[in-house]
Amino acid sequence: MADPPPLRWGILSAAAIAPTFVDAVHAAAADGVITAVASRDAVRAAAFIDEHLSPPPGGDGSPPVAAVGGYEALLGRPDVDAVYVPLPTALAVDWSMRAVRAGKHVLVDKPFTSAAAVRAMADAAAAAGVVFLDGTHWPHAPWAVAARAAVTSGRLGRLRRIVASFTAPVIVAGNIRGDPTLEPHGALGDLGWYCARVATHALGAAAAADVVSAYGVGEWAGDGDGRVLLSAVTVVAFRNGTTLSFDVDFSGGIRQRYELVGDTASLAVNDFVIPPASTLAFDALRPAGATSFDHAYTLTTTAVVAPPREGNGADGPPAGGGQPRALRLVYPHVETVTVPGGGRNQPAHMVDAFTAAVRAGAGGAANAARWAAEAVATQRILDLLFESIGQGQPVFPGKEDA
Repeated sequence: MADPPPLRWGILSAAAIAPTFVDAVHAAAADGVITAVASRDAVRAAAFIDEHLSPPPGGDGSPPVAAVGGYEALLGRPDVDAVYVPLPTALAVDWSMRAVRAGKHVLVDKPFTSAAAVRAMADAAAAAGVVFLDGTHWPHAPWAVAARAAVTSGRLGRLRRIVASFTAPVIVAGNIRGDPTLEPHGALGDLGWYCARVATHALGAAAAADVVSAYGVGEWAGDGDGRVLLSAVTVVAFRNGTTLSFDVDFSGGIRQRYELVGDTASLAVNDFVIPPASTLAFDALRPAGATSFDHAYTLTTTAVVAPPREGNGADGPPAGGGQPRALRLVYPHVETVTVPGGGRNQPAHMVDAFTAAVRAGAGGAANAARWAAEAVATQRILDLLFESIGQGQPVFPGKEDA
């Protein structure tokens, strides 16, 4: 059987995050090629191509990458199969919907304006027979797949608590993150998306969408319509008894970790968004020589046993009907599980998953539907928390399907 042709990508904006996607396409195992880059003017698109697409356009015998002035013009190109949309939150939904209507597969950066908007995009993509995926890369990494399997296999027992943190020093002045007309949810959307996604990844979309209560406390900068949410501390309760708590901050030191706490074991991951060997924004802080894309999580298993009493078997009832024996906590067993990264970073694994779904056609619909449901549930958690922060009190939503 002949190899499938490369997936032809167009990039819809020369945004600051777009070079990460270029690196991911080049590093991915799947065969893909960037054929066009669009910006509001072709000069800026050409400058992006000159700086980030190497070898120089056409230098390896492939057709030159087209510098396109205007997003609509890129969507009309027949040499583009899929588009990457790194536009600000306030613009991403509209242009993603236009891409779907143009028959393009869509990989769109998160977060979104609302869960309803995500659902509309996902439904439109499914109806058009194209793949829609939010640009959250870490769930597609091998370590994340293994961590999810540890949960679904029952290794942790019943999942009781999910705890996550993502803080990073972000200068919002002169940054789109400081413009609520473009990024309306501030740190809750930009950083909190990753934390909320831990819940949908671990629980599944249906359970994560079934929120009983959500409460958040936030710190704002500015006044009125121009204020920006700089940090938030949150608690979410799900109907199945699991709770999610996370904190995000645009002014804190770099912290990016999560823990899944079950009734028989817990699982913890450090650097889950941007691992030390990543080619992303925190490279300057990575340890010297950190070049492997392998990543690890820890499993901590704790046994609770009752010490035997004199004249009484360890498993029997107290002699003479006395008081129950005191429980003794055994020192926990900690296991570090290192998962090979396959020589690729997390965004490259995301591109591979997306490409596989595109090439599978109808066979890839199940994965696309799961990704879409998880994106809807993730954004719904953020919507509820943003509502709570704005009202200064908990919110108690009704049951909603993902």
